[in-house]
Amino acid sequence: MPPSRVALLLALTWAPTSCTPARNVQCLVDEDCDLATGATCALAATGNRWCAYADPDCASGHRYSDYEIGDGLAGTCVPPAPGAPRVLSVTPPESATDVEVRPEVRVAFSEPMDPTSIDASTIRLARDGTPVTVAVSYEAATRTAVLRPPQPLERGVSYVASVLQAARDLDGNGLVEAATWTFTVGERQWDAPGRVDVAMVAPSLAMGPSGTAVAVWSPDGSEIWARIHDLTSGWGAPQRIASDGEHAAPRVAVATSGDGFAIWSRGAGLYASRRSAGSWSEPVRIDASESVVRVVDARVGVSDRGEAIVTWLEDRDGLRSLVANRFTIEAGWGAATRLESPGPGNYRELELSVNATGKAVAVWLEPERAAVWAIDLDLRAGWGLPHAFESSEGEPVTPGVLIDAGGEAICVWGTLSLESPRISQSRHTAGRGWSTPIDLAVAWSPSDMRIARASASASVVLWSQTIGSAQSIWASRVTLEAGWEAPQRISVDDTATGGFAIAADAHDRAVAIWGHSYPAAIWARRLHPDGRWGTPHVVHAVGVPASSVQIAADPDGNALALWDVVEASTYWPWFSTFR
Repeated sequence: MPPSRVALLLALTWAPTSCTPARNVQCLVDEDCDLATGATCALAATGNRWCAYADPDCASGHRYSDYEIGDGLAGTCVPPAPGAPRVLSVTPPESATDVEVRPEVRVAFSEPMDPTSIDASTIRLARDGTPVTVAVSYEAATRTAVLRPPQPLERGVSYVASVLQAARDLDGNGLVEAATWTFTVGERQWDAPGRVDVAMVAPSLAMGPSGTAVAVWSPDGSEIWARIHDLTSGWGAPQRIASDGEHAAPRVAVATSGDGFAIWSRGAGLYASRRSAGSWSEPVRIDASESVVRVVDARVGVSDRGEAIVTWLEDRDGLRSLVANRFTIEAGWGAATRLESPGPGNYRELELSVNATGKAVAVWLEPERAAVWAIDLDLRAGWGLPHAFESSEGEPVTPGVLIDAGGEAICVWGTLSLESPRISQSRHTAGRGWSTPIDLAVAWSPSDMRIARASASASVVLWSQTIGSAQSIWASRVTLEAGWEAPQRISVDDTATGGFAIAADAHDRAVAIWGHSYPAAIWARRLHPDGRWGTPHVVHAVGVPASSVQIAADPDGNALALWDVVEASTYWPWFSTFR
C-alpha cells in the first residue's frame, strides 16, 4: 500500500475498522465492480460513481467506498445518493403467520425502479438458507415488485424474503439499504363438520389438482347423480346424469381441469358419462354389449389430458375375464377388449391406477391359485404382459396399486395365514419388470388395505388388523431401496370399526381418516414428509358409529372427507375440508 494511503487511513480514525481491499474502481453500473464481494456502483455527491461495499460499521444506508482518487472520499462511508430508492412496505409483513401456500410477495418502493434490475437475483426467497425458485415481475404503475413461487410453499415453515441493494431506480441509484423479513406459511386445519343437504348414498369421491371434488352416487338404484364441491364455495347443485334403470356401483375420476368421468353398471352393461365444461354427457354403454351375467369391480382413471381408462371383470357363469375400454380426445370411446391371457378364472378385487400420461396398471386376485395378477395398460398401446405373484403360504387379499408420472408402479397385497400373516410389495420399472416381492411380517392377518404415494421414492400402506373384537388401523412406509419401515398403529385404540381411507398430495404428505366406535367419532392423522405421523385429531364427534369413510386430496394437500351417519334409519353424509 503506498505511504500516502497509509497516512490517510491513520488520519481518518472515524473510518470503518473492517475495510475491503482497495479497488480504486470508477464505474457506471454494478457490473463494473466485483459483484462477488457484494460491490455496487455508488453515486458520490459530486455526481461521480465509484465501487462501494457494504460494511457493518457504516450507518444505515451508507456503504464503504475504498477509492483514493476523486471526490476526496477515500476510505469513507458513502451516504446514499439524493433521491435513492427505499423499500416502503412489504407483503406479507415481517413475522406474518398463516400465510397462504401460494403467496404473492409484494415490495413497494419509494421511487420508480429500473425493471431490468428487478428479478430473481435482487429479490429472493429462501428456506433454511436454501434459495426457493420464484418468478419476479415489476408493476411500474405502483412502483411494486411482485414475487411468486411457482410451486406451493411448505405449510408450517418459515421463509426469508430479501431485497438487495442492487435493485436500482431509473437514475441508476441502488437501494438505500437492503431489506430482509420473515413470514411463516400457515398449517392446514379441519373445518367444522357439516351435514350434506342431500342424502348421497355410498358416493364415489375424487378430487382434481385444482381442489374441485366430484361425488357420484345412486340414491335408490334408479338414478345416478353427481355433485361438485369447491374448496371456496362449497357444494354445488346436484345434477342427475342417468335415470330409468337399475344402476349400481358408480365410480368417478377427475382430470387436471376438474372435468372427469363417471361409470356405473346398469343391468348387464357398463355405462359412462363425461363431465366437460361443467356439463355431463349422455350416458354411453362402453362394455362389449353382449349378454353377460354382470359387470364386477369396474374402475376408472383419467390422465391430465382428460382421457380415461376403464377396467372391469366380466362375469359369465362364475368365470370372469378382465376387460378394458379407453376414451381418447381424438376418437372418443373405443371398443371394449378382453384380456386373452390369462383366460377366464375365478377373479375378484380388481383395482386400477392411471397416471398423468395415460399409462395404467391393473391388479386382481385369483384365490384358487393363491395368486395376485398385475398388468400394465396404455391409452394407445393397449395391454402389456400379465404377471402373477403366487404363494404357497396363505391366501392373498386386498390388493392395491399405484403408478407415478414416470411410469413406475407399486403393487401391494396382504396374505391371510395363521403361521405367517404378512403384507407384500413389488415394484415395476421400465425395462426391468416386476421386482421380487418384499414382505412385511404383521401381528395378525390384514382384513383391508389402502395405499397412497408418500413421496417420489416411498409409498404408505394402511391396513386394518382384527384380533377378536379388537380392530385397529396400522401403517407402514415402503421404499424399493430400504423395504418396509416398522409398522405403526395410527388409530388411538382398538375400536376403529367405521372404515378408513388415505389420500396423498404432491409434496410427500398424506392424510389418513377413520371411524372410531367407542366413543363414536371420525379421527384423522397427518403423515409428514419425514415419515412422522402427527397427533390424532377428532374431525367429528359423531355420537353414533359412522361408516363409508372416504377422503380425496389435491396436489397442494387440500382434502375433502366424507362419511355416513345413520339418522332416523337414513344414511346421511357428513363432510369436512382440510385446508
